[in-house]
Amino acid sequence: MLLRNRPFLGLTCSLSTGIFIGYFWVVPVVLAILSLVILLIACLVSHRKKRARPFFEFFIVLTLVVLGVIMMQTVSGKWQKNPVYTQYQPGQKLIVQVEEVGDVKKEWVKCTATIDLLVTDSVSIAVSEKLVLFFQEPPEKLSVGDQFEVRSSLEWIANKGNPGEFDAAYYWNSKGYRLMTFAGKRDYVFVQSQALPFWEIWINQLHAYFKSALMQHLDGQEEAVALALVLGDKSLLSRETSTSFMNTGALHVLAVSGLHVGLIMQILLTLLGQFSRWISRYQALVFVMILMWIYAVLTGLSPSVLRAVFMFTVLTIGELLGRPRDNLNILFFTAFVLILIDPFTLFDIGFQLSFCAMLGIFLFYPSVSALFNPKNSLLKWFWDATAIGFAAQLMTTPLSLYYFHQFPNYFLLANTGLMLTSGLILGLGIALFAFSYVPILGWLLGKLLHVLIASSLYFLQWVESLPGAVATGFNISIWWVILTSVVTIFLFKYYSVKMVPRLGYALIVGLFAVLLVNRYERLTAQQLIVFNHNQPLVLWKNRDRIACFYDAKFAKFAKVKRLIQSYVISFPGQVFYYPLRQRNFKLTSDDITLEVSSSVQQIDVRLNNQNYSVLKSDELKMDDEKISIAMPWLETTADHHLTNGAFIISLK
Repeated sequence: MLLRNRPFLGLTCSLSTGIFIGYFWVVPVVLAILSLVILLIACLVSHRKKRARPFFEFFIVLTLVVLGVIMMQTVSGKWQKNPVYTQYQPGQKLIVQVEEVGDVKKEWVKCTATIDLLVTDSVSIAVSEKLVLFFQEPPEKLSVGDQFEVRSSLEWIANKGNPGEFDAAYYWNSKGYRLMTFAGKRDYVFVQSQALPFWEIWINQLHAYFKSALMQHLDGQEEAVALALVLGDKSLLSRETSTSFMNTGALHVLAVSGLHVGLIMQILLTLLGQFSRWISRYQALVFVMILMWIYAVLTGLSPSVLRAVFMFTVLTIGELLGRPRDNLNILFFTAFVLILIDPFTLFDIGFQLSFCAMLGIFLFYPSVSALFNPKNSLLKWFWDATAIGFAAQLMTTPLSLYYFHQFPNYFLLANTGLMLTSGLILGLGIALFAFSYVPILGWLLGKLLHVLIASSLYFLQWVESLPGAVATGFNISIWWVILTSVVTIFLFKYYSVKMVPRLGYALIVGLFAVLLVNRYERLTAQQLIVFNHNQPLVLWKNRDRIACFYDAKFAKFAKVKRLIQSYVISFPGQVFYYPLRQRNFKLTSDDITLEVSSSVQQIDVRLNNQNYSVLKSDELKMDDEKISIAMPWLETTADHHLTNGAFIISLK
C-alpha cells in the first residue's frame, strides 16, 4: 500500500532515510554492498512468487535505504583514503581549479575550487577534493576555470563554538566541502586558464549580458535586489537588506524558486498567447520549457531552481500527453530524481524550504482558501495570495525556527504585499533584457523597475519597524520539527476522523508549550561568556539586559556587533556596549555584582565571589585563585583555551 497510491512519496522517504544514515554514520562498505545484493535478490524472488509478493514493497523500501547509505558515503568520500588527508603535509604544493568566484570587491575573495593535484617531493598525485579558497588580492580577471598553484596550509572547516553563530561547518559539509585555506599574496601562483566548453562560454556571456542590462539602469540596493530576484545573484546584497527580508518572512523572494519559475512561465505563456495564430499551445509549452531550463542554468542551477524547473517540466509533459496529474506525487518524484543525482541536495536549506513551501501549498491551500469566498475579484486575489502564503508558512515555519531561531510575526502582510511586486519586478526585468539598449524604452523600463524595487524595500522596512515584528529566542531540535510537521499534516488530512482533531490539538498544544518554555529560559538566562574571537570579547547576560565588553578598534567593531547580533537572535535582550581599553566597570543588579577591568596583558572579571582572567599574553603567569581563559592565538596552558570554543558559565 505504501507505494501504490503515491509511489514516489514512499520511494523518496526511503532514499532520504538512507542518505541521512550515510551522512551521520559510517557503515562498513562490505556490509552495505552485501545488504544491497541480498535485498535485490529478495525483491526479484518476491516479485516472481505470488505468495511472497506482499513483501515486495517492503524489500523495495529497504533496498532504497541501503542505496541511499551507499550513495552518500561514496560521494562524501567516507570509504576513500584520499591522499589529501593521508599524505598532505603543510607547505606542499596543491594545484587547484576555481569553480565559483565570490565578491571580488572584498579584501579576501571567497572561491570554491577543486584540488586536482597534490605535489609532494617525489611525485604528483591526482586527487579530487572540494575546497573553500580565500584569495588575498587575486588577479583582476579571476574567473571560473583558472588554475593556481597554492602552498597555504589546509584547515578543517569548523565552527568557533560561539553561541548563536552561523553553523558554517554544517553549511559547507552538506555541500561536500570539508577543507578550507587562506592564500596570502605569496601563497599562490597563477598557472593557466582552462578552456571552457563552448556551451558554458555561451551561457556565461548570456549571463553577463543580462547582468549588465540590469546594472546599466539600476544602482545601490535596487541593483542588488534585481540581480538576486531575477538572476539569483546575491553577491551584492548588503547585510541590512538581507536582514530586512529575513525579519519580515520574505527571504524566499530573494531565492529564485517555484514562485519565480511559475511567474516567468505564466508571463511567457501570456505573451506567446498573443500570437496564437502562428504558435500553437503545444509549441508554446515546448518553447517555454526550453527557455526555463536556460534560465535555470543562468541562475546557477541551485537546488531550489532545479526542483522548480524540473517539476514544472514534468507537469508540462503531463499536460502535453493529456495525462491526469497528482501534484504531490510529481513533487516527490522531482525530489527523488534530484536527490538521486546529488545526495547533498537533501541538505541544502534552500531546497528544504522550497520543497516544504510547495508541499504546504499542495496540502493546505485548498482547505485554507475554502474558509472565505469573497465575490469581489480584487478581494479574492488578496485572499488567494494570503491563503498561499499561509499554506506555505505552515510547513516552512518549523524549519525556519530550527535554522534561523526567529519568527516574523507579520509574514502574511509582507508576503501579500510582495506577491504582486515580485511578479512585476520579474516581468520588468525580463522586458529590460530584451529592450535594454532601445534608447527611450530601455530608460523607461529601468526607471519603472527602480521605483518598484525601491517601493518594495521601503514597504519591507516599514513592516520590519512595526512593534513586535520579529520574535526571537527559539532553539528547537530536529525532532521537534519533524513531529510538528507530521502532526500538522495529519490534522489537515484526517480532520474528519473521530478523535484525530482532539489528539492532534493536544499534541500541538504540547509542542508549543515546549517551544515557549524553551524560549522563556533563553529570555531569562544569566550567562557569562568569553567569545572565541580574534579580539577580546566578554558578554554578561542578566535576563533581558546584555552587557558586552569589547577590546577592538573602531574598524573591527562591525565584526563584534555582528557576532553579538547573532547571539541576541538565540538569547534575546537589550544590548549595551562597553569599550574596555584599560578601563574598569562595575555593574550591579539584584544580588549579582559584575566587575570587569582591563590591562595590556589580561582582562579580569569578578562575578560575585568568583574570579576569571582572560589571558592576552603568553608571558603572563596564571593565578591559582582565578579561572584562566586563553585567547585563541596563545600557546600557553590555561583552564580553558578558546580554540576549543567559547567559555560559557550559566547561573540559571
